[in-house]
Amino acid sequence: MPTITKSLDEMSAALSGISQQTLALGQLSELVAGFSQLSNEYQAFHTGLQSYFDGVTQLSGGYLEFHTGLDEFSSGIDELANGAYELSDGTSQLNTEAAKIPDTIEGEIDNMLSSFIGTEFEPISFTSSDNMAPDFVQFVLKCDSIQKSEAPKITENETENNETFWDRLVALFK
Repeated sequence: MPTITKSLDEMSAALSGISQQTLALGQLSELVAGFSQLSNEYQAFHTGLQSYFDGVTQLSGGYLEFHTGLDEFSSGIDELANGAYELSDGTSQLNTEAAKIPDTIEGEIDNMLSSFIGTEFEPISFTSSDNMAPDFVQFVLKCDSIQKSEAPKITENETENNETFWDRLVALFK
């Protein structure tokens, strides 16, 4: 019996191994299903990864354009700063020169007057001796003299018409 027991033990062990293998076969089908799902999902992953790399390529090209634009912007800012500096210098020069204008004009007027008038000219004032400091500009006009006209002569018709106011009022209602 020891051999039968031994054989039965061996059979039991073999059946146990077979049952474990059967169990492993069931798990094998799960493994195959998992690999199939992995294959399908990997395709989606690969498509997404390729889209990502395409986006990175576009970003790289866009960055180059951005960098070029940034360089142009920086050059424009430099030009603006130079223009503002020139404007400041021009404004300062304008202010300096404009401050000299009254003195320059006065000097030119004095030069012109001295060339026309000379140094021996004494201006004549037409103000009266009673009004030595007038508040307003006064003008002297020279025109033809005004003649006094003769008194009008009275004719005979005018002397006969010595009607009074009441006479005229009564005449209106007649």
